[in-house]
Amino acid sequence: MSQCLVIQKNKLESLDIWKKITEKKESSGVLSVFLPLERDEIEELIRAIQENKTFKERYGEHGVEFDPTWQQIVFYGLIVKGKKFFTYTRGTPEKNKGQGEGRLSGKLAIGVGGHIEPFDTDFTDSLYREIDEEVAFVRDGTRLDFRDGNGGVDISLLGKIISVEITGVIKNDSDDVGTVHFGIFYIARIMDDSTDVEIRDDHENEFGSLVDTKEYTALTERGGIPEAWTELVMKSDFFKSQIFK
Repeated sequence: MSQCLVIQKNKLESLDIWKKITEKKESSGVLSVFLPLERDEIEELIRAIQENKTFKERYGEHGVEFDPTWQQIVFYGLIVKGKKFFTYTRGTPEKNKGQGEGRLSGKLAIGVGGHIEPFDTDFTDSLYREIDEEVAFVRDGTRLDFRDGNGGVDISLLGKIISVEITGVIKNDSDDVGTVHFGIFYIARIMDDSTDVEIRDDHENEFGSLVDTKEYTALTERGGIPEAWTELVMKSDFFKSQIFK
């Protein structure tokens, strides 16, 4: 079975930022929001998660995958290099062999990340682990290795390649996936011009590359369907004004 970090939804609803989230409700009353946060709001959110977290099975009789009273905390971040950002296609059921989120199969995505696992020591450990699991950083045709001697990620090494900043949250109740997940959005900027990024061959996702906004639009015009969280970020004023500043 697979456990992940969760927090009771009413604990999130008690935070000051929840009022800002609900103010962004669509006219239909459905919550579908990407919300940039101030530094103090991010600190309050992380503190609340740390103080109220528990780990529960995602599936099974008491699984949280279909129970919106528990919110699965998920990292969802954009990898940026200059004026380009990393975009990929979610794997199909045939590709991911039961791994990953099947309800998002085949969707176009910009978010790299995932669930926080019981063995993660803290937020930072989980975030960097998820990045390293899903993508590989490449220099001069060679993949860079950031693994430590214990099979984890050496954050001090990976931190020399990317700078990571948590900048907001995502809450989308318009589909079954969104109702049970709460997204922590971050930006990971590649600091070395000689370094590129690609999908790991052994991960469940498929096509992935750095694109600019015109190239991303071309992907959608050729039939690529963005997943809901990606669409929320891409349509935001924050993406247009802050990502490439």
